[in-house]
Amino acid sequence: MVAPVLPDGKTLTLSTRPFAAFEFMIAWRYLRARRAEGGVSVMTWISLVGITLAVFALIATLAVRAGFRAEFVDTILGANAHVTVYSAGHADEKGNLIKGFAGPAGIADGVTATQITDWLKADFGLGHGHAMAIFALLKGKTS
Repeated sequence: MVAPVLPDGKTLTLSTRPFAAFEFMIAWRYLRARRAEGGVSVMTWISLVGITLAVFALIATLAVRAGFRAEFVDTILGANAHVTVYSAGHADEKGNLIKGFAGPAGIADGVTATQITDWLKADFGLGHGHAMAIFALLKGKTS
């Protein structure tokens, strides 16, 4: 990334450290002060350690959950198919409902691509391209 140039010719630095020297100076002065000078009490140290441990526990828990979620999704998707096609009814020339699209040698005679793609769109919410791809797969076309 190129740093922007100001009108006077100086470049603007966009990246800074998380804490500047001034913040470190104030924190160091406060933490090293003695109790008589208004320094840090034992209760403050206990609170600081407690907050640190709580933040660590939260980060560790979130990391473990994220890893478990990824592993869980991989396991579920690896075991089950993304799409399961069941036999459904279709209408013949006279409009009679015939159970299933399957015939003895693949798709039954008289079943059109429109019938199957309409069924896939309605029942499974697929787009036209995905429905046509499944129809081509059922017909035995590989490319």
